[in-house]
Amino acid sequence: MIHLALVESDSVWRHSLQELFEQVSSFSIDYCSEDYRKSLQVLSNGFRGIIVIGISNDNDIEATKDTVKSLALLAHCRLLVLSKESNLNLLTELLNFGVSGFALKGLPLSQYVVAVEDIASGGAYLSPMVAAKLVSMFKKEFNSDLSQREIEVLSHMAKGKSYTSIADDLFISRTTVKAHMRNIYSKLQVNNKASAIKKAYSQRILISVA
Repeated sequence: MIHLALVESDSVWRHSLQELFEQVSSFSIDYCSEDYRKSLQVLSNGFRGIIVIGISNDNDIEATKDTVKSLALLAHCRLLVLSKESNLNLLTELLNFGVSGFALKGLPLSQYVVAVEDIASGGAYLSPMVAAKLVSMFKKEFNSDLSQREIEVLSHMAKGKSYTSIADDLFISRTTVKAHMRNIYSKLQVNNKASAIKKAYSQRILISVA
């Protein structure tokens, strides 16, 4: 059973996520609140599981980030942060806090279930659009020959996802995924998935966010 705590000041988002997670038999919502400071007090008292927290984009964003930072330090907890903005500076700051996932608000609801499951299994999660921006930044820094979409496909492949799963996540066909992988092999001068992933990490085309 995956134990969840949901902290979100936006009542519409909070209720939507609560309804979504309640439909997943392997999820248990142990705590739900709109109050960030109170949530920190409550969850600091022995909660074990995944904390899904919406980060404010208004004048209280610094206070909200302080709460996220404190929650990220809790033992036996992992954080999935939700935001309206795909700000790379904010993302970098949150990753430095130790959060395990960052998802944009407005994704298909099924993606939040995927995000929680990825984090619960010991992995990490980034919204595809955010991941694309992040790998694009590293692509420019290290002058990779791979396109932004090819890096995105390889990033998903590195998480152990199948062609079908990647196609569903990126809203493309399985055939297109295969074509991207063929191009990746050619550009990296490798002939299999494992070698492509290894070379991408060694050349910093991909980075680990776990």
